[in-house]
Amino acid sequence: MSGYKTVAVAEQAEVLMGQSPPSSVCSETGEGIPFIQGNAEFGVRHPAPRLKCSSPTRLAEAGNLLLSVRAPVGELNQATGQTVIGRGLSALRFHPEDQQYAWHAVKWSAGALNRVAQGSTFVAVSRQDVERLEIPWNGDANERIATVLDTIDNAITSTEAVIAKLKQVRAGMLHDLLTCGLDENGELRDPIAHPEQFKDSVLGRIPREWEVVEISQLGQLITGTTPPSWEPAAWGDVLPFLTPAEIFEDGEVVNTTRSLSQQGRSFCREIPHGSVVVVCIGSTLGKVAVTPWNCATNQQINAIALYNNHDSVYISSMMKRHIRQLHRWAGLQAVPIVNKSQFGKMLIPITPLDEQKAIGLRMGAFLDCHYDSEHRFLVSI
Repeated sequence: MSGYKTVAVAEQAEVLMGQSPPSSVCSETGEGIPFIQGNAEFGVRHPAPRLKCSSPTRLAEAGNLLLSVRAPVGELNQATGQTVIGRGLSALRFHPEDQQYAWHAVKWSAGALNRVAQGSTFVAVSRQDVERLEIPWNGDANERIATVLDTIDNAITSTEAVIAKLKQVRAGMLHDLLTCGLDENGELRDPIAHPEQFKDSVLGRIPREWEVVEISQLGQLITGTTPPSWEPAAWGDVLPFLTPAEIFEDGEVVNTTRSLSQQGRSFCREIPHGSVVVVCIGSTLGKVAVTPWNCATNQQINAIALYNNHDSVYISSMMKRHIRQLHRWAGLQAVPIVNKSQFGKMLIPITPLDEQKAIGLRMGAFLDCHYDSEHRFLVSI
């Protein structure tokens, strides 16, 4: 690219290291100039200072880049006006015409500072480290490049705002489906307009047609097991072997890293496609998913091979909603664990299959319940 080169920050900007003022001159309600000590009050691009300082020490000016020089090193914001900066920050004063581009250049390169910081006992970088940071520089093209990158950033921000709103709508709809259900006309029951359609239960108010049951009544409970280490021939490419690492918090199931051989199959109990699996041991206890294929699991996972009168999307969603029961039973043990007997006693509300399926279909508009290009089965809540 014509005109492209890398330059040290010090070649294009003045670097000002922060200095913390005495606490006696800082307050949330007093007069003064906005003050930030570090990156705790950073926003997406601009900070939101909580304190004001009546006796400033080091001042950043409007447009200056604010760079975190203490852990986490390399976080970046841009001052909207005069700002007092503490010793957790540095201010980079580029020429006003270069500030728009410098934001992108420093943000792109700041990861190198974090690598420098990791080599010290106290995770921080010095003024010299910041000044030596190399950034891309394109001369006369800087302004045009910055305009394009700002346009992209604005589009991303707008898209994220829309996604956040849709997630709120989705969360509200899922809550209504899992607490009110659908009547015979496929409409959400209304607990305010028709309280007579609801009753009290150990899990709170539920529709009168529903009942609370232990999950042991929903199907066959299967606890996973791992083939013995002395049998290397147990591994092959016949049956996927599912572990907690392949179950994500939102219910995604990715391709397993290992599979059992035909011989290995004899050491484990096969779990049919469409079963509900729950992590019941370890730090990720409580992850819930639906199996996208027949598989076996390790001993950290309990499964419910559902009877034909239950819908896997409905059951997995209800279990996710009421999963705190398992967390309470696991308690504060060093290694959280819920055994098979406890697992089977977990309670969820159940409705007849027709309504389960209707709720599951309605939830399909809000949940990813399909196979993607990597053959992941998604049931996220």
